[in-house]
Amino acid sequence: MASPEVKLPPTQDRRASHESDPKSTPLVLVQDGDAENAAILAAYEAYVPDSAEEKALVRKIDFVLLPILWWMYILAYLDRGNIANANAAGMSEDLGLSDDRKLILT
Repeated sequence: MASPEVKLPPTQDRRASHESDPKSTPLVLVQDGDAENAAILAAYEAYVPDSAEEKALVRKIDFVLLPILWWMYILAYLDRGNIANANAAGMSEDLGLSDDRKLILT
């Protein structure tokens, strides 16, 4: 099956191509590859670093991910401490754990 032909703008400085009118740039015909790769390449060509949209997206992702990661770290820390206390209280003897098995728990 033949891949569809996709028109892409030529490679230029990303900031300069973003500031200029996109209709005024000549288009290059992409024949090799599929439409998905061409779409990714077009998105890469249109990418402008440090834009307001990118900063807002990164901030939103940070506000969602960082609290989750923080709670995961705190719970892992508490779990490690509880396993050490349970081991000192005799849990490994009750469960019949060897030294190798104890290392797997921590």
